[in-house]
Amino acid sequence: DAPVFRGAPVIKKASALVEDRQRRQTDPTFSFSNLTGRVTEFSASRNAPVLSFLSVFICEVQDLGESTVWVSACDSFFYPPDFEDNGVDLAALPVVWNPDVKAAVRSVEHLLRSNAFGLIVVDLPPHAIIDQGRLGKLARMADLNRIAVVLITQHEDDTPFTLGSIISLRVSGKRIQSGAYFYTCTLSAIKDKQDPTGWQYSEGFYVPDGLC
Repeated sequence: DAPVFRGAPVIKKASALVEDRQRRQTDPTFSFSNLTGRVTEFSASRNAPVLSFLSVFICEVQDLGESTVWVSACDSFFYPPDFEDNGVDLAALPVVWNPDVKAAVRSVEHLLRSNAFGLIVVDLPPHAIIDQGRLGKLARMADLNRIAVVLITQHEDDTPFTLGSIISLRVSGKRIQSGAYFYTCTLSAIKDKQDPTGWQYSEGFYVPDGLC
């Protein structure tokens, strides 16, 4: 199927919006049902469209009535207008800022124990290291409470990096400019313990207002 362009400055029919939402919720690979109970690593190399894909994912989670929390150990956050254009309810997306990676991991442990969120997104600084014992603990808690935990790792294009073998799903993204203000973006599974054959998922995104 051709990718659906999000954030487009055009009027869309209601039927098209419904079909788009249904397609997003039932995709067998990049979906809440597929990531629930797992620790996923989003590999964010330079210019990778990770945040755009995550905005779509958060929107799906919110549509399903599940709560999402954004945990950050970085100096900067996502671009709110981009998330809002892609359908995210910003008022229902709390952000927990932490001074370093260790504090962020502790925050995730508390959030997992609370069982109050269906999705926990963790934005890590470049080349962040998490102790494998603590990472294994997060994986067990995510599985026990059926919570999706997404860890964003940042690195240069030519520098392979991963948080380790405990990660259940590791994905990376790339984007190709398809017009003056929009990109075709593809998410690829580098490692998927539940689907060793690998998979790809594509979407189209318009450049957010203010960044054109």
